[in-house]
Amino acid sequence: MEDLPSVSSIELPDSDESSHPITASAGELQEAEIPSSLWATQDCVICTEELSANFDFPILSVSNACNHPPRACTRCIQNQIRSNIETRRWDDVRCPECNALMEYHDVQRQADPRTFERFGTSMRKALFSLCKLIRIDA
Repeated sequence: MEDLPSVSSIELPDSDESSHPITASAGELQEAEIPSSLWATQDCVICTEELSANFDFPILSVSNACNHPPRACTRCIQNQIRSNIETRRWDDVRCPECNALMEYHDVQRQADPRTFERFGTSMRKALFSLCKLIRIDA
């Protein structure tokens, strides 16, 4: 078995300790490592809260049919989808901003997992009823 050098015998290259991340203050780290664009905020058009533009809003439009950037926060969009599923037909889920119809993949992308499961259950029930109506063995 090869002997490993002791910690005291390892030589490190000379460096300016003031610029080393371990010796930098928290303020210096914050400015140096986190771009100011990550601190950008945006107001949600539904709840009017000022939220992180990078973390609290969807990256993509709510629906492929939308012609606007998302101005409603993720939480409000998810609440709207949940409300649509509970109060409308399964195939009438709409963008809370422009009322554009959301397709299956839009709901899948924007809804929380529990709401999407309810959406899928409603869709399967409707399709099963349709099959029974036209007498197709499902």
